[in-house]
Amino acid sequence: MAAEPPRREHKPLVERVDALLRRHQAAQRLAEAEVPLLTEIVEAAPGGVPSLDAAALEALAVALEQAVLERLAPDIERAIETHLRRALHAALDDATQGLRDALSASVQSLSREAVADALARALGHRAPAAAGEASPSAGHTEPPPASAQR
Repeated sequence: MAAEPPRREHKPLVERVDALLRRHQAAQRLAEAEVPLLTEIVEAAPGGVPSLDAAALEALAVALEQAVLERLAPDIERAIETHLRRALHAALDDATQGLRDALSASVQSLSREAVADALARALGHRAPAAAGEASPSAGHTEPPPASAQR
């Protein structure tokens, strides 16, 4: 018996990979054909670049600067306003908090003083009355001072 040649089995995956490779190679060849290539060296033309004197360069620089500033002016103004708004907001918050703290401390101090004065007057009026009860002139009391009548 003679040996039979090996049979090729039908493999759909291999066929799909081959088709994909063929498409990829065709796309690559097409892309290479569309890209222009520089095959000649081109030399600059003599006197191709005009030279500018200092005055012309200065005028060009001024015109370029003005054009850039005109184009960027709205953005610059907006950036400055935003920065100022944030800085002023922070400064006002700090100042307001400082005023709140100072006002609170002042009100507390004034309240303590007012309460202390009221207590002193109240205790000052009762002390002579208590002392007057023990004294022979218990029925006679003096009117409170004018500062206590407020």
